[in-house]
Amino acid sequence: MARIVTVYRDSRGVFQPVEMGVIRWLKISEALARRGHSVDIATNETFSPAMERAVAEHGLRLRCVPLRDVCWSDYDVVKTLFDLGFQTLEKYGGAGHPFIISKLGSVVDAHDREGIYFYGAYREELYGVQERINESSRYVTVLSEGARELWVELFGPKRNILLVPGAADREIPALGDDPFPRGDHTRVLFAGNVYTRDHQGEANEVLVAKLNVLGGLLRSRGCRLYMIGVGDVSRLDPECVTYLGFVSHDDAWNFFGHAHVGIVVSAGQFMHNKGSRCGDNRKRHQEHPNSCPDNPKDVLRVIGLTWQH
Repeated sequence: MARIVTVYRDSRGVFQPVEMGVIRWLKISEALARRGHSVDIATNETFSPAMERAVAEHGLRLRCVPLRDVCWSDYDVVKTLFDLGFQTLEKYGGAGHPFIISKLGSVVDAHDREGIYFYGAYREELYGVQERINESSRYVTVLSEGARELWVELFGPKRNILLVPGAADREIPALGDDPFPRGDHTRVLFAGNVYTRDHQGEANEVLVAKLNVLGGLLRSRGCRLYMIGVGDVSRLDPECVTYLGFVSHDDAWNFFGHAHVGIVVSAGQFMHNKGSRCGDNRKRHQEHPNSCPDNPKDVLRVIGLTWQH
């Protein structure tokens, strides 16, 4: 089996799977370890005692190792997550490794493009990272067909571009206590990242505006829109959307299980890095089928809206 090191960010403190990028980092690392590989998470963070116990209980060869001490040549494979992961690898001297697998979320164009919510200097920075990933990586994975098509348009058709969509967890915990505020209304849940005005201001503006409008429509029909997740929520209208803060990945399952409806909100047609939280909602519904209807028409009926296709 292979020795694999995974790389995302160089934050310090306790490793907390709250933000989706970190959740994916952990879950991908765990999945590789379950397949028998020896996996190191290169980070300046440390596992909590509870996470260390969970790893030990599952018998996984998975650990955190300090970024500053990593000898990249000791590994068969380096797996980076998102643009930030590759930038972290560059910062710590590992971009010359002969077998890098780079996972991307969004793919940006060489120029500002309507509907891809990265603009100006930030988009230029991300495109530069993509160019270096294209030059250095043995494989590149993207989340959607739209992202793959854009990558091929930019860098040409290659056999090393892999389409790997997001997915739900392999196992989910038993349903716990109801975390929602009390009330008889229908609960509609959005779980995700609305970004910030500093880095993706346009996407933040569009997503928050859509949530406010949807929340208003739902409120007029006796429903309540809730949000859990990260990003700049300062412009969420509390009359329309109830923000419940960011929660750990494990705690989020109770929100999925006790919600009646889960929604995915996209900023535009090229917003091709969404959907995993929807998969989590669907899997929780499969475990607890009374919590939420599965057919989209039935979902809209529950919240009092109409189906248009």
